[in-house]
Amino acid sequence: SLHLLIAQMDDEGRYDILHDLKEMPRLGEGVVQTGELSDVAMERALKTMEEFAHICARFGVQRTRAVTTSAVRRARNGVAFVEKVRERTGLPLQVISGEEEARLVAQAVTVEPGFTEDRFLIFNVGGGSTEFAWGRGRTTKELVTLPIGAVTLSEEYLKTDPPKGAEVRALLQGVKRILEAELPPGLGKGFTLYGTGGTVSTLAGIHQVLRYGVSFGSVFYPMPYSQTRELFLTL
Repeated sequence: SLHLLIAQMDDEGRYDILHDLKEMPRLGEGVVQTGELSDVAMERALKTMEEFAHICARFGVQRTRAVTTSAVRRARNGVAFVEKVRERTGLPLQVISGEEEARLVAQAVTVEPGFTEDRFLIFNVGGGSTEFAWGRGRTTKELVTLPIGAVTLSEEYLKTDPPKGAEVRALLQGVKRILEAELPPGLGKGFTLYGTGGTVSTLAGIHQVLRYGVSFGSVFYPMPYSQTRELFLTL
């Protein structure tokens, strides 16, 4: 996905969101199989970036920061895509590391009012990777990024629609192997767990519709483990 956020900030760091737009050009489609961004996917993304640049111009944006993450990081032609973005939009697109992506996610979540003062674990499910950040009392101790994004896993394991049971089981086993190998044993026990990203937001929206009849969105919307697992089994 590509996300445009325009904000107005005062001298003390307070800000108001003026425009918030997310589009789904699926830039990373096929990268798992080919190792490259396809021409079709790049063109979809470039048209979206052109639209974003026009919107920024209409709002009179004075400062911009454009970053890209997993799909462009891992693609052999990622640098060529960055150059195409600069040529067609004038935006200096920055490829950030997985650790920087995790740091930015943690920074955004931990400043929210109501964030726990105890131990926490934040996970951000993207298309090509998932970032983890954990610590205590708004202070992040560790950052990890792993190649287990929603698109990456779907393309690697789910070959049918709807997916077969064997495909889902293989996906779960694959994710479990990676988590056990890359994260500390027992991580998350006794922690407050915070999820971000489109996958988590979609699950929360489904949970709200099933429970309240409408999806209303919410910062720090609570989902008990038992209800989250029940929703997973239902899907």
